Amino acid sequence: LACAAESFSTHPIAQSILRAGNADEKHEIGNAREIPGCGVEADVDGETVAAGNAKLMRAHGIAVLDAASAGSVVHVARGNTYIVSITISDRIKSDAADAAKALVPLAGQYSSLLFAIGLVGASFLAACVLPGITASAVCEAFGWERGADRTWREAPVYRGIITAITILSAVIIMIPNVSLFGIMMVSQVINGVMLPILLVCMVFIASDRHVMRGHANGRVWNSLTWLTIVAVTVFTIIMFVLQALGF
Repeated sequence: LACAAESFSTHPIAQSILRAGNADEKHEIGNAREIPGCGVEADVDGETVAAGNAKLMRAHGIAVLDAASAGSVVHVARGNTYIVSITISDRIKSDAADAAKALVPLAGQYSSLLFAIGLVGASFLAACVLPGITASAVCEAFGWERGADRTWREAPVYRGIITAITILSAVIIMIPNVSLFGIMMVSQVINGVMLPILLVCMVFIASDRHVMRGHANGRVWNSLTWLTIVAVTVFTIIMFVLQALGF
């Protein structure tokens, strides 16, 4: 019945139901209509079948709770009789191919091309920006000459760091069967762990009147910054606890 009601819809959830169910079963379907933000309704074999969220069910006089779920819940009713609920969830994309396939309901046969263009654009942006930012931060910390307008002779360390990061990154992604998504996840975890440490250093510098003089942070800004540090630290600990528990 759910397949019959969803058969006319192009919504990704409807397509998931059709792929999982018996879409070849024959029914007489009429007066099919899509209700924005709720779901679909159709006359199937002479009876009204509704498939959608809890709001749609309540419109048919059926009490359904909006319970927490690990996916999208589609409730199915025939007339004023509740039949079943269908939970649809997507597995975590393990590689670029899976991520590209997720675009099929939106881009169709051009999904791989669309994903490739986005990936190339993001890669060029990262390759141009991130090595330069890292090199500038390192050279600034140690007082070395830096700047995009500096030559190799004027700023050898700055140029060397950019070159080393670019080459190392290219070598890593060329390793056969390496998990690029895994590498990105690890880098983000490292960022999350380092962020509280960097924030602590920043708040001490920003509140030091010997360094900042008249631009030093006051009590309000220091309080807000310390509150942010505590929140980030707590979230980082929660992340590690959830990972240790297997979530």
